[in-house]
Amino acid sequence: MTGERTKEDFSAPIPLLGANVHVGLINDLLEARVLATGIGYGGNPIMDAQAEVSFTPLPFLDLTGGYRFFDIDVDEDDVAFKYDTSGPYIGAAVKF
Repeated sequence: MTGERTKEDFSAPIPLLGANVHVGLINDLLEARVLATGIGYGGNPIMDAQAEVSFTPLPFLDLTGGYRFFDIDVDEDDVAFKYDTSGPYIGAAVKF
């Protein structure tokens, strides 16, 4: 059995919708941020969101804690890809 088979790949940027809120609570010491981005196309959603609080006790040191949520749920032509991860995080940054 012989036959001809062709396959084409196509790449294009896909715009996502999102929001970003940044609030300084105490003069350059305490900040809160909420970021959310997502897209839903044909019942295949992708969501990325996080909320965090940042404390800057010294001009060169940031201490951060928050929660992040990331979810991909794609089901196309009997192929399913589902990935999600979420949970709290902490971090420290030294600026120079």
